[in-house]
Amino acid sequence: MSGQRLPLEHSDLLCLFIIVILAALFLSPALQPGYTLLPLGVEGGIAPWHKQVTQQAKNLLLSDPFYTFYPRRCFFTTSLRHGVYPLWNPYVFAGHPVVGDTAAQTFYPPNLVAALFLSAARAVPTLAWFHLILTGFSMFAFLRLLHLQPGTALFGTVAWMLNGNTVVWLENPHRLSTLAWMPAIFLFYELALQRRQTWPGVVSGFLYGFSILGGHTQHALGLGLSLSAYAIFRTVSLSLRERRLVWRPVVAAAMVGLFGVGVGAVQLLPTLQLARMSHRHVMSIEQFLVTRWPLKHIVGLWIPDFYGNPVRFPYWGGRNYAEVTAYYGALTFPLSLAALVWSRRPKGRFFSIALLLNLLVTLGTPAVWLVLWLPWTRYFRLISLIAYLPFFGGVAAAFGLEAATRVDNQRWKIWATFLLALGGLVVTTVIVAVDNAGEVSAHWTEINPYLWRTGAIWLIGLVGLLLVHRWPVLVTSLLVLLLAIDLIQWGMPFNPANSLDILYPDNEVTDWLRQDSSLYRVLPLQTDRVIFGPNVLSVFGLHETGGYSSLMIERYKELVKAIDSEVSIWWMRPNSNMLVNSRFDPLFSLLNVKYILTTHQLEQPLISVDAAFPGCAEPGLSLKAGSRSTQTFRALYPGLNRVDVEFVRTSDPVAQSVRFLLWRDRQEGDLVADITADGENLLEQGLLVFFFAPVADSSGQTFVWALETEGEGNITVCQAEGEPSGQLAFKAYSTQLQLADIRQGVWIYENPNVLPRAYIVHKVEIAPDSAVLERLISSDFNVWTTVLIGEPLLPEQMAALEVAPLRSDSTARITHYGLHRVEVEAEMTSPGLLVLSDAYYPGWEITVDNVPASLLRVNYALRGVYLPAGTHHVVFRFIPRVFYVGLILTGVTLACGAGISLWEVRYQAKKAKIPKLTHRVDRSDKETS
Repeated sequence: MSGQRLPLEHSDLLCLFIIVILAALFLSPALQPGYTLLPLGVEGGIAPWHKQVTQQAKNLLLSDPFYTFYPRRCFFTTSLRHGVYPLWNPYVFAGHPVVGDTAAQTFYPPNLVAALFLSAARAVPTLAWFHLILTGFSMFAFLRLLHLQPGTALFGTVAWMLNGNTVVWLENPHRLSTLAWMPAIFLFYELALQRRQTWPGVVSGFLYGFSILGGHTQHALGLGLSLSAYAIFRTVSLSLRERRLVWRPVVAAAMVGLFGVGVGAVQLLPTLQLARMSHRHVMSIEQFLVTRWPLKHIVGLWIPDFYGNPVRFPYWGGRNYAEVTAYYGALTFPLSLAALVWSRRPKGRFFSIALLLNLLVTLGTPAVWLVLWLPWTRYFRLISLIAYLPFFGGVAAAFGLEAATRVDNQRWKIWATFLLALGGLVVTTVIVAVDNAGEVSAHWTEINPYLWRTGAIWLIGLVGLLLVHRWPVLVTSLLVLLLAIDLIQWGMPFNPANSLDILYPDNEVTDWLRQDSSLYRVLPLQTDRVIFGPNVLSVFGLHETGGYSSLMIERYKELVKAIDSEVSIWWMRPNSNMLVNSRFDPLFSLLNVKYILTTHQLEQPLISVDAAFPGCAEPGLSLKAGSRSTQTFRALYPGLNRVDVEFVRTSDPVAQSVRFLLWRDRQEGDLVADITADGENLLEQGLLVFFFAPVADSSGQTFVWALETEGEGNITVCQAEGEPSGQLAFKAYSTQLQLADIRQGVWIYENPNVLPRAYIVHKVEIAPDSAVLERLISSDFNVWTTVLIGEPLLPEQMAALEVAPLRSDSTARITHYGLHRVEVEAEMTSPGLLVLSDAYYPGWEITVDNVPASLLRVNYALRGVYLPAGTHHVVFRFIPRVFYVGLILTGVTLACGAGISLWEVRYQAKKAKIPKLTHRVDRSDKETS
């Protein structure tokens, strides 16, 4: 029977129709026009929308779709509609290689189709609906291929399709996009074994490739491990049945893996490159075991809200609710355990055993060594493996229910086994309750209804199992209905649908920022309230220094954290995938930060004191017409913009005017300011206050100021008290930030010392990686005039820079700034380095006047290039070779798979005609004779 086709019955069509209806019902709030599946209610607590959106968040746990998944989808959709396939995102992290970020789903085919025809917001629920139907259809077909009846196959399908892990991560599309293909992969793999044909194995491999492109690499790896375990089981079972070693299942599984990795190569190779450069590292065994599923949360497999629920009442569990939830039906779990005894079919027992092994591995028992030795495993978290429990459990439960319908003369076996399973779950629940007695007692009012709920489902299930052998179709249908009600009633409220009217609403803050057409970055300071949140500004076309991604360039993250590592918001602080800041530091000018957003007036000083020599001691320095008084000082901060000089009038009439001059380095050097004050407005005694344009690169530099008078009369410049003779009384100030505006409860500050996105320096320092960050943040290092590099330039370039001036009139102007191409016109009065304050990453190539040049990593994580004197056209292009190699491998894999499948189908068709032709020839020969 293994090679036969299962006919499509009317009951099968009815089951498929029910799957569609269940998926539509579950997502109906989000599928209706004008709505989407996003937690937009969180805007009510996020500035600046907290004064604009009155709707409250229905599920405070859901935030990732708002902060990361929708901004990514919006960027992807917008880029495609502008005719660019995005490989690099310049809006976050000072540039981010989405080509290697699996969660961006850059190469996932359904994502591409949805982006071409749907808005980003409407694509979210539509793709969720598509994947629920896809996984439901394929699960049902797989169970039918295992020769289960339509009703029991539908039972296992509903358990998998609406399981808790799917529900809590439904709005995180890369998880569903990966796991949804799991039943289809098993379906075509099993079909390849039963038919002894190659093309279903090829299809299974292609689908495995789709799951890799779906975006969750860990789940794709776990899927491969699951299929490998099934292949080993099929090898053993076939070998025992045929009494010889049968390699066909292992070979088929290897083919699935080969084709899957080949199809996914376009994503896997760039991801491998990014992973090696990212902030994620291989965990030690101890760190890996810490990520296990807490044992006490196993009770959630049959009482889903034992520890509370973010939607219904406060959650008090030990880990994030979404991370520990894998509920797939209160009745289904004990049924899948009982299948180990009930089912006489090896396949049913395999899935029950796989469920138990999955549990033991995820809980961190010694069984974890089954996966610990595998490459890449310790890049991921052990707790994520609970995603496979509903798949193994759903299949096992279907086998268990099928066995219950066919056992007639051994009803005691059904009762005993099922009661034993229920008893074990009750005992486990009691142990967990006793171990957490204090908290259970405090939350008993919330827990009690769920105990009754689970008990009622078990009671109905027992009655059903008692009667299922008499009326198998009717009772099975009722049990399917019970399971659907159970999962929908529990899971449907978890993902709130929201109106598109509050989809990242236009606001006064982003409207104000977009009035500035120059290239700049924004730094939202996350303090007492979230302001926009990571990645969100990219939806409005604004660039920021931070972001949110499970893979980010480690060197860039270290650079930002070296500048400032403070994070005030408690839930953002421990998230290693989130790069946010809560305090401004002048070094953010290095990253082209022009605007700083806060939800309150900044407490940190916006003006710094560079030099302070107060007082008015005798005798002072008399300033007469034609004379000049001078004073030298060293600025401590960037943005020098004010000098106050203390004076005393010594005669009447006073001088006609007082002239203030400020030079850099030395008297008569680089003139910074030349200001003339009207002498008639001078008081008897006071301050001469001189404001001038902020000197961005003043930090650590020497300045000389001078005063001159014109006309009769004189004044005396005070001598500083307690200082040596000749030290004049004055104060110098630097401005760090200037309040630009206040909009919707958001303070907008402007950084007057910001470095342009592209700028020129003529001085370089060489420092090893271990010392670069320390040198960069040191008080005597001036990022406005000097750049740090890790290795020396060519000897002739180093020689040219040694004689180049510290400052010059060299300019750099960006003429084109796109996703994958940046063009700069540089006019160099002397040799120097062009610095582009975008993240350095392999794949960026550079030409100077159409000639390839060496791209430098400067200031630890940014891009730069050496330029000789003259006018130059500089082009940065993102051409990641690993992407093109992966694309070729993917194309070759698809072509080879299609060719093999087509050849086999044609060969089988030709082979099927041969017996008929032979029979016809034999008959004609007989008639002739």
